[in-house]
Amino acid sequence: MSSIDPTQFYVSELRYWQVVYTTLCEIFRVEPKKARGLVDSFRAELWDDAEPLERLLAYHAEPLDVAADLAGVEHVTDEQAKFYDELLHGRRDARHRA
Repeated sequence: MSSIDPTQFYVSELRYWQVVYTTLCEIFRVEPKKARGLVDSFRAELWDDAEPLERLLAYHAEPLDVAADLAGVEHVTDEQAKFYDELLHGRRDARHRA
């Protein structure tokens, strides 16, 4: 049975939140400072209030969906999903990076 390397998990966690932040800024047009606050608050809430397994399961949510929730967006459009896919796969450059 393989184990999770804590360093690898930490790097993956940072990448996850960078994607959420970039999605907030680029797709949902949240101001960078506000986006940083939303991400930081949610991460702190997750860390403070959730059990370890709940925190781990939280990373199974698509960053696009997490960003939409944080931005108060109820429905992600096809155009937004396409933009997200392009950002995620490097076919479009982001103006705002974490």
